[in-house]
Amino acid sequence: FCSIALTALGQDWKSETGGNAFDGEYVTAYIQGKSTSSTYKAPLIVLNKYDGREMNFYLAGAGYFQEGTGVTIQWIFDNDKEKMFSTYDWSYSADGKSLFIAQINHPKYLITKMNEVAFLKYFQDCNKVDVRISDNYSKVDLSFSLSGFTNATRKIISAERIDSSYSQFLVDAERRDS
Repeated sequence: FCSIALTALGQDWKSETGGNAFDGEYVTAYIQGKSTSSTYKAPLIVLNKYDGREMNFYLAGAGYFQEGTGVTIQWIFDNDKEKMFSTYDWSYSADGKSLFIAQINHPKYLITKMNEVAFLKYFQDCNKVDVRISDNYSKVDLSFSLSGFTNATRKIISAERIDSSYSQFLVDAERRDS
C-alpha cells in the first residue's frame, strides 16, 4: 500500500469518551491537521460513535460549505499522486462546518464505490493523508498524520472490520469493474 517511512508532522490521533442524558455515551477519535487557509487553521478528521448508532466519519474546521456550491474532496495518501481518491457521497452538517463522508471513488475502479469503512484501510496502512477541499469559490489544502490511527479508533471500529470491508470492496470491484 504505502511507504513505511515515518511522517514528522508532530501529530498523533487522540481519543476520548463522554456522553450525556440526551445522546448517550460516545467515543471519538480525531487528528488535528495543518491547513493552507489563513482563516481555518485547525482542521480535523473525526470518527465517532454513539451507543447503538453507526460510526460517523467527517472533516471539520476546514471551511464553511453549502449545497449547490460545487464542493469536491480529494485525498492523496503519502503524496502518491497515482492514487488520488475523491469523495463520491457526503453530507453537510447543519451549520455547514463539517462534511460527513459516505462513499469514495477509488482511482483504479470506476464503477464500484468504497464505503467509509473500507476507505479506512488506507488510514491503517499509510503514514499521512493530504486532502483538498474545493468549491466554486475557493480551495484549501489540508495535511494529516495517520500515526496512532488504529490505537485511537479501536473502540469505534476494529481493524478486522476495516480489513473485511476492504476485502469485500475488492471482490465487488473486481467483479463489477472488469
